[in-house]
Amino acid sequence: MRSPILVLGIVAGFVAGIGIRSFVSIPFTGTIAVVAIGFFLLIVFGFRKARPVFVMGACALIAVGIGVLRYDWKDSG
Repeated sequence: MRSPILVLGIVAGFVAGIGIRSFVSIPFTGTIAVVAIGFFLLIVFGFRKARPVFVMGACALIAVGIGVLRYDWKDSG
């Protein structure tokens, strides 16, 4: 997999997570569920010979969850 595409997916997912959290209140359990689903998909697509877009999507989903957690942490303090 080409590295710049993966980095773009992670950065875009992180920014999307911050943007989503700016407008919608997401509970902590929902954020953890998004991150857990992302890790599950990354494990599934990582062991299979899946197309790189699926791996990038799983990484982007994890980054969305981390972006939401980051905004929530900033908002609480």
